[in-house]
Amino acid sequence: MLPARHGASMKYLRTASRGEHFRLLLELDRNLIDNPELWGIYDSHPLSQIKASDPLVQSKRNAFIYLHFNLFEMVHDFYHHVISRMDKIDIMYWHEWYRYIYQFFRESSKARIIFKSSIAGRYILKVFYPL
Repeated sequence: MLPARHGASMKYLRTASRGEHFRLLLELDRNLIDNPELWGIYDSHPLSQIKASDPLVQSKRNAFIYLHFNLFEMVHDFYHHVISRMDKIDIMYWHEWYRYIYQFFRESSKARIIFKSSIAGRYILKVFYPL
């Protein structure tokens, strides 16, 4: 049996990590507000119909996709490697993240293409590309 301090430190770790995950998610939202052309990575968004001929816009969109990949990897690592066993709340949070990851790949053909052709696509767990 683990000492009581371990339980308290795991609770703090879970709370702090969830807070960090949400902070990073809000950062993605801020990017969309500051750079509306980033909406173009989503196939169903009207801005996706505007093909960015500007290399700077393409680079920003690609970087925005990689920001998602990094966040997804961090969240997956937390729930599957950092904590030793998921409790009810962890399972609930992971399922919501999984749905978000799934939706991201479903709605962004650009993300699917980049993922398949990247080192990430070859080495990161396939949970990031469930389609």
